[in-house]
Amino acid sequence: MNTIIDVAERIKNLALHIEKEVSVIIDNTKEQILIKNKQQLMEGIKEDGNEITPSYLNDPYFKTKEAAQRYSNWKDKITPNSKRKSGTPNLYINGFYHNSIKINVKGEKIIIESKESIGKKIEQKYGDAIYWLNEANNQAYIKETFFPALKTYIEETTQLQMK
Repeated sequence: MNTIIDVAERIKNLALHIEKEVSVIIDNTKEQILIKNKQQLMEGIKEDGNEITPSYLNDPYFKTKEAAQRYSNWKDKITPNSKRKSGTPNLYINGFYHNSIKINVKGEKIIIESKESIGKKIEQKYGDAIYWLNEANNQAYIKETFFPALKTYIEETTQLQMK
């Protein structure tokens, strides 16, 4: 039988370890963050919810508008996505760059990056706002993945059931 003192001790223990456990939960669920980040990139969206820019049609890499349009059409063909506006980059051709994106949790820091040379070039061109989740994807991760894991930890630690 649980006494109030037992419950209070378990809650005190929870309070002492909650910060570390949050990092552990994020580390254990980091693949879900990466999946959402890659889906977001395929939609041509950055962390702030805006499109990845420059668009192919405004990219100085292309010498002519026609060359930019041909490339944009080709990208639409090889990586169709109804959520991505035509001409908006998704940073995907053969998957190498997307597969190079990694996430590391170090204490309170969450680092998403590519250590490949192509990743560094892409970051220079498009900025580091291509990493992490926009508001909708962040909320979905929290609701679908993070909170259920946190709830389990709290219930196990306190031996109380949460609704």
